[in-house]
Amino acid sequence: MSSAAGFDPQQIAVYILAGGRSSRMGQDKARLRWHGRPLVEWLQHQMQPLAASVTLVVKRSEEYADLGLPMIVDSTPDLGLVHGIVAALQAPGPPWRLVLACDMPGVDAAVVRQLWATAQAAGVGSYPRQGNHREPLPSLWHQDVGQGISPAWGMRAQDWLQHAGLTPWQVDDEDRRRLQNVNTPEQWQAWCDQVADGATDG
Repeated sequence: MSSAAGFDPQQIAVYILAGGRSSRMGQDKARLRWHGRPLVEWLQHQMQPLAASVTLVVKRSEEYADLGLPMIVDSTPDLGLVHGIVAALQAPGPPWRLVLACDMPGVDAAVVRQLWATAQAAGVGSYPRQGNHREPLPSLWHQDVGQGISPAWGMRAQDWLQHAGLTPWQVDDEDRRRLQNVNTPEQWQAWCDQVADGATDG
């Protein structure tokens, strides 16, 4: 993984999306216990040194009020990743917006710095690509992208990456482990087992 020259955390705001139903997990993924705390709280702590601010994007603020974390509310009635991206782009703050899912415990400083380096080379933003597959999260967007959003972009976050002109970061096997989602109890257990075995940094 290459270095990210000129990395400036003060130019980045991190937004952790925590507004999904977690239906496949059977419980709220944001509240899975990880290193003795809710997963979303642990992610917020991990991202703090890498950004000017770290904020949850939620559908109902009362569901996470007990955590005491900064939040913004995506008040659109429909679920959809693109709504979280819009909320992140429209929020006040520094020009670069890192959008991250609450179920990605492996995202670390190396991932953030690589997205930064790729985005700086492109000027608009960056996202991971695994083979020919575009991964919408985690992704780094310049806030100016929000001014060009069009209904023609549709509702697929993968299509938004192309319409917005974000540049792909082609990931390798090591990066893939860092970018895993944990959507089901089986995936969560597999992740925990990997960390216990030292296969990831955790």
